[in-house]
Amino acid sequence: MADKPWLRDTYLCFTNLPFHPVTLDIWRYYMVELGFYASQLMTLPFDEKRKDYLAQMTHHVVTIGLLVGSWTSGTIRVGSLVLLVHDCADIFLQLAKLLRYFKSPAATFQKVFVVFVVTWILTRLVYFPLYINIPATETARNNPRFSSCFVSKALIFLLWSLFCLHLYWTVLLFRAIYRAVVLKREVEDNRSEDEDSDSDEVDKKSE
Repeated sequence: MADKPWLRDTYLCFTNLPFHPVTLDIWRYYMVELGFYASQLMTLPFDEKRKDYLAQMTHHVVTIGLLVGSWTSGTIRVGSLVLLVHDCADIFLQLAKLLRYFKSPAATFQKVFVVFVVTWILTRLVYFPLYINIPATETARNNPRFSSCFVSKALIFLLWSLFCLHLYWTVLLFRAIYRAVVLKREVEDNRSEDEDSDSDEVDKKSE
């Protein structure tokens, strides 16, 4: 994705739609991610039930809907950016969880956790709404080709639904930070039914 021009100028995602060639790397990216989220959707009912179970289920359904919808409508550039936004924060989230599971030094865990929080804010709360959702919404509203298209409206709805889930998980994230910094408690998973349980790190969003 680093060599894709629409990564820096997201309005390129909406020029000459829907005639965007699909390169092999993007095709592989889509197929791997689609398989991953489909597997998550199928295994989630058998995982430990947490307070955000419905939010996770909704997230997986919305993400799969965006992948399928963007693929069939030719808005693949937008879909690739949505995937990238998710993957950036997930890398540091999973690394922080591993450090905690293996009882790594607290200072190491805290540094990775801070990087995760900063990455989460920049990608999910800044880049995603400002550089993906808003340009997509403006294009769907102002371009006659898409303003009356049901698929375009559905994709816009899914994009903003995903952002609402980001906000929800951000609340859980900062609740965990508050307890760790102010109440001097160990960083724990806010999704647990028992908030005092010693569960894993703030895994506020889907895998």
